[in-house]
Amino acid sequence: MVVAVGVGTVTVQVLEGQGGFSTSDVLSGPTSSAAITLITNVGPQACAVWDEQLISAARGWPSSCFTDRGRLGFCDLASAVDAVMWSATDLPYFFSVGPNASDAMVEVLAGKPHIFHIGPWFDEFVFTSKGIWYIPVGSANTGLAPGTVQFIPVTNEAASQVKPAFTSEGFLYVNAGRSRVNVLIGTGTAYSTRPYVVKDVTQFHKHLFTGTPKAIAISTGDGQAPERYVYVTDADGTLVVGRYQPGKDWIGWVPWRGGAVYSCVSALFGNIILTTSYGGVGVVEQLDDTVYLDCAQPLAGAYSAPWLAIASVTLMDGVNNLGLHQIDAHGNVVPIYPGEDLSSPTIVAGFAYTPTFEPFLPNAEAGTDQKQRTRRRRIDRVLVSVSNSTGFLWARLYAGRQGAQLPAPGSIIGYRRITAYNVGDDQTQPPPLREEKYSFRGPLGHTYDPRWALYKDTSGPLRILEIGQEAST
Repeated sequence: MVVAVGVGTVTVQVLEGQGGFSTSDVLSGPTSSAAITLITNVGPQACAVWDEQLISAARGWPSSCFTDRGRLGFCDLASAVDAVMWSATDLPYFFSVGPNASDAMVEVLAGKPHIFHIGPWFDEFVFTSKGIWYIPVGSANTGLAPGTVQFIPVTNEAASQVKPAFTSEGFLYVNAGRSRVNVLIGTGTAYSTRPYVVKDVTQFHKHLFTGTPKAIAISTGDGQAPERYVYVTDADGTLVVGRYQPGKDWIGWVPWRGGAVYSCVSALFGNIILTTSYGGVGVVEQLDDTVYLDCAQPLAGAYSAPWLAIASVTLMDGVNNLGLHQIDAHGNVVPIYPGEDLSSPTIVAGFAYTPTFEPFLPNAEAGTDQKQRTRRRRIDRVLVSVSNSTGFLWARLYAGRQGAQLPAPGSIIGYRRITAYNVGDDQTQPPPLREEKYSFRGPLGHTYDPRWALYKDTSGPLRILEIGQEAST
C-alpha cells in the first residue's frame, strides 16, 4: 500500500502476505512506469489499513491458557478481557486467523465480561466476572471452527479469578465473592435446555473458609490414596480438605491445620504440591503418605537439619519416633542424651502434627415416636478397629452445659492411651504395626450430643478401618 510519494521515491507499506520488492520489479503508474533501482527499508509509516497484535509487549500478555482438541487457547487478555483466542488445529504456535475450519480464531463474548478461565470438557466452559457460559464443541471432527462459536449461559452467578479444578464430574470453582466453592456438573439429561447446573458444595462448611479461597486442587486417586480429595488454600494461610465422591452432590470438608502457613496448592495426577512456610521460611512440599511429619527432610547422618533452625524438630526413623529434639543456632540437632545415635541414613527431621478423628453419633432410625431426638443420650461403648497402628489416644470430650465452673465444650475429661509397645516388647526395635480392635467405655453422663475423639498425638502410621457406637437414652 502506497503511503507517500516523493521526487524519485515511493514509500510503500507492505501488508501481510506480500513478500516485498526486488530490483527486477517495475513500478507502474496510470501514465508511466519505471524500473526499481534502489530498495531501502524504513520504519513503519502512517497507514489507513493496518493490523496490530492482540498480545505483545506493548498490549500485554494473557493470564490464562488451555488446550482442547488440538488447539492452544488464551484468555484473560490484557488488551481484550472479553475475548478468547484459539490457535490453528494441531499448530499451537500459529495464531493467524482465517476462514477455514482448522484456522486460528478470536471470539468476543457480548456484554464485555472479564473472561478469567476456559475449562475444556465435553464442551468448553467460560468462567467470567458476569457468570458462566459454555461453548458447544461437538465431536473431534466437527469441533470448533471460525464462525461456529456460540456462548450459551449456564448461570449469571459470577466466578472468581481462582483457577477452577476439573473432576470427572465437572468443575469446582470459587464464586466471585470468594465465600464458597461451587461445582459445575452435567444434568445427565440428553438434549436438555439446561445440560449443566451449578451447586454449592460448601453450604454447611462456610465456617471453615475463614478467609477467602485462593487455590483449588483435586487428587485423581492415581496416587498413594485411592480416594479423591479436594484441597483448598485460604488467604488466611489455612488448608481445607474435602472428600469428593463421584455421583454425589456434596463434599465432606475438614480443616487441615498444623504449624505451616499454606500459600498455594496444585495437582498433577495423584501428586499434590503445596507451597508453605514455617517460621517465615518458604517451602515447596509434596504430600507423601509414607512420611509422618510435616516438612520432612533427611537428616542424612549429618546431625543437622539444614534450614530448620527454628526451635525444635521431631525425628523419625521409619515408623520409629525418636522424639522431639532441640535445634541449636547453627541448625544442628541436639541429642536428647549423651551418646544418642543419630547416624542412621533413614532418619528424617520435621514437624509433628496431631490428626484428630471425632465422629458424629448418628440419630436413631425412624420408627415409633419415643422422643428419640429430644432426650439426652449416652454412648455406652465404642469399638474401634485399626491397622498399621503405632498407638493413639482415645478421649472422652465434654459436651454438657456451659458455665464458668464447667469445662470448656470439647475439652478432654477422660482418656485411655493405646501405647506403641506392649509389655514384653523389645523397645530397642521399631514398634510393631498392630491390627487390633479396641473397646472403650463411653463418656459418663447424658447429653444431647455426646462426644469422643481419637487423637494420633505421637507421629507414626495409623489407619482406622471401622468404628461402632452403642448409645442409649
